[in-house]
Amino acid sequence: MAIGVIVSIGADNSIYPGETSVAIAASGFDTSPSTRIVTLSDGTNTEALTITNWNSGQPIVTVPLDIDLLWGDKTLELQITDDQGTATFGTSVMLAMLSGWGNANFTGTIPDPNTTASFAELVLATLELTAAAGDILTFETDPALSIDNQWIPNVNPAQTITGSYKVWDASANTYTGSTEYTIQEMPN
Repeated sequence: MAIGVIVSIGADNSIYPGETSVAIAASGFDTSPSTRIVTLSDGTNTEALTITNWNSGQPIVTVPLDIDLLWGDKTLELQITDDQGTATFGTSVMLAMLSGWGNANFTGTIPDPNTTASFAELVLATLELTAAAGDILTFETDPALSIDNQWIPNVNPAQTITGSYKVWDASANTYTGSTEYTIQEMPN
């Protein structure tokens, strides 16, 4: 028998962290194989998706919320493995941003800690990470919160905001774990 073919994943080849019941349109896979594996990869990191229903060779999967792949990456590769072998679906799958989260790209310029309240300071202190250009802060958004490319937060109107963040470490090509944050507007 020939290896199966993957036609599409989800409605438009976009999936989300934590998404459940993602249908993969495929043909030619075993209807009830002993080997059933579905993975998503960025070329360095490979994450297994949870198969909730093999669906006679057209798997239905769940994407882990804490998946270690960059949210917003459009060049991910999907693979399905069954008893016949492994089929690959190009590099056109996108792991879209989760609703309520945003990204801030870091320029590599660390603000002076004596004059600026920066999200970078929080990241460096909490994660013991040496932030560098290309790193990305992925954070729970709030209508009053904005973060610039030095990871300096602005809260307007002044208030205290809490949430979670992750940092994409570009040199390691991986996410840090999710960490809680509290940010408030600092007086001028």
